[in-house]
Amino acid sequence: MAESESLLIKVNPEEVIFFDKIIESIDNLAIVTVINGKKGFIEIKSPFSLRSELLEVLDNIGKKYEFISEQEIK
Repeated sequence: MAESESLLIKVNPEEVIFFDKIIESIDNLAIVTVINGKKGFIEIKSPFSLRSELLEVLDNIGKKYEFISEQEIK
């Protein structure tokens, strides 16, 4: 993957798989890693060049999420 960045988000634990499948279904947009499914913590790694597209997908996904920091995961 080209130069990339990671976004950490928190979603409803029941929607972790939904976010994973939707984001990864868009070719080359991002790689999703579930950090803690029971708490709804997800890491999304995407190229810098696709940041705006990724944020647009997240905003249009129709589910609530929030950005979190690494400290909130620990």
